[in-house]
Amino acid sequence: MNLDLYRVILADLETVAQGGITQAEAFANLRDSVPAIFPAEPTQAEIKAVTDSPEWKAFDGQARKIFAKAYFSAPRMVRLSDDKKAAAVQVDNTTHREEFILDTWSEDNKASKSYSPIRAKIRKASQDYVRVAFRQNVTMLIPAAIDAPEKADIATDEKLPDPTGTLALVTQALQILSEKKPDGALALLNGLDSLVKYARPYVAEGKAIPAKA
Repeated sequence: MNLDLYRVILADLETVAQGGITQAEAFANLRDSVPAIFPAEPTQAEIKAVTDSPEWKAFDGQARKIFAKAYFSAPRMVRLSDDKKAAAVQVDNTTHREEFILDTWSEDNKASKSYSPIRAKIRKASQDYVRVAFRQNVTMLIPAAIDAPEKADIATDEKLPDPTGTLALVTQALQILSEKKPDGALALLNGLDSLVKYARPYVAEGKAIPAKA
């Protein structure tokens, strides 16, 4: 087992989680390094042997904690009501000092039973964030088993745009433009700023974003 490879992957996951201009490069590295943990053209049994190994389980825990730390390092939008029509609100260490801490994600289910309703919502939101981030940056990059049964041709969330990959491409484009065409970088940045302001109210309320005319 190549423990150095696990360390390289964790470093790239740190970069992806933190964002920034090197995120695209880190995500590209993951596309090569995660499959390298597994045999070439693996069987289901060979994949399971890796994911059941102590090395993978230790890596899994460290990787998920990276994304959990990223979640609690910046303000997040969370719907604090079960009502799907209720607007999401911003939570952070200023507005919810006692609830918006890493322990909210990491404590076991028994301890979390005493959480306030707000902290319970933050816990679920952080767990969803970590689960999706791990799937997009690790699980989806595991090579397909050569003996896996054929899947029915049905729509799945894996066929939807990859948020992390899309952000990485946009970040890379912005970096290149900033070096070679600053006016183009400014136009892209202004466009992104306008899009975020336009889309945020719809996304915060769980609504589809209407196309601009």
